[in-house]
Amino acid sequence: MTSLGEGGGRSGTACDSCEVLDEEMTFLRDETRRRGFPTPDGVHMGPCHVHFQHAHTIGPDGSLYACPGFTGELATSTGHVDGRRDTRRDIAREKFDRLDPRKECGDCAFLPVCAGGCVAASHSQLGDMNLPTCHKRSFESALISLAHTAASAAA
Repeated sequence: MTSLGEGGGRSGTACDSCEVLDEEMTFLRDETRRRGFPTPDGVHMGPCHVHFQHAHTIGPDGSLYACPGFTGELATSTGHVDGRRDTRRDIAREKFDRLDPRKECGDCAFLPVCAGGCVAASHSQLGDMNLPTCHKRSFESALISLAHTAASAAA
């Protein structure tokens, strides 16, 4: 996953990682369903808890993180379970509070469930948490699959 989003795709933009992961997730969802196992529909899955004020991941040492993808990276700790405060954590918390990768998404229909994609992926793949990691093709594929499932159930 770390080699994605490094400008090797069609456009060299924040969305150049879309196709690889989206195709793999669509394949996995379809194969899981084909074998008779339930699977999330791929549409109703977000937004990530990083966008909620009181949702945290707790690290082994009691450090709080806005997202599980940052757990263990002390520079991104936003607090501690014992309430201690320090400048580093305050700066990290302010950074997460200001996040808004979705502003580049325009009027995308999937914005309410996507919110600009995975912040940890934006950080690790693109070097900027404020850039979106777009998975529009995956959402479109999941929506078609959901429509087929609903139509089959109604028949």
